[in-house]
Amino acid sequence: MFEISALVQGDKREDGNRIPDSNQRSLTICPGIGWSSDKIQTLLAYQRTIAGTNMDVNDSFVFTFAYTF
Repeated sequence: MFEISALVQGDKREDGNRIPDSNQRSLTICPGIGWSSDKIQTLLAYQRTIAGTNMDVNDSFVFTFAYTF
């Protein structure tokens, strides 16, 4: 699996006034591997924010487990 996610958020408003340069933008990539059977699905992935404005750069590992009943 390979995913690319983008976030674009305009300037914030406070009491009806726009706060200049408070917008947020980011680009995140997420390669991962998964396994599934009839009842179980798993995913292990690494996420990295590779570009951003007014945003923290993060590295993280994500593990997802789903059981169908």
